[in-house]
Amino acid sequence: MAISYSPSNDELMLKIKPLKKKPTKEFGRFKLWWDDEGNINGIVIVPFREESEEFKKNLHTVRLGGIWKGKKITDWKEFIESTYGSMADDQIDRGEQGQYEIREVIG
Repeated sequence: MAISYSPSNDELMLKIKPLKKKPTKEFGRFKLWWDDEGNINGIVIVPFREESEEFKKNLHTVRLGGIWKGKKITDWKEFIESTYGSMADDQIDRGEQGQYEIREVIG
C-alpha cells in the first residue's frame, strides 16, 4: 500500500494494489479502482486541497430538511435553545401498541 501527493497536479493517490490504466469509476473529484470482487484497489482525489478544505468546512455541520432546510447550524447549543419548546402547541400522542404475536420461543 502506498499514499502519495503530487503538488503540481494537486493529486492525492492511495494505491492498495496495482492499478489499471483507467479508473473503474469517476465521481466528481474522486477516481476509484476496484477488482471483480468489489475490493477497492486505489483512490485518487483531484484537486485534493480544494476537497480537503470543503471537507473541513462541512465537518461539524449536518444537512437538515423540513423547516430547517438550507440553514447551517454551527452552534448546537444555540440551535437547541432556539428550538426548545417549538412543538409545545402540537399534541403528541402515543397510539396503542397492539398485541404482539409470539412466533418462536427463544430459550
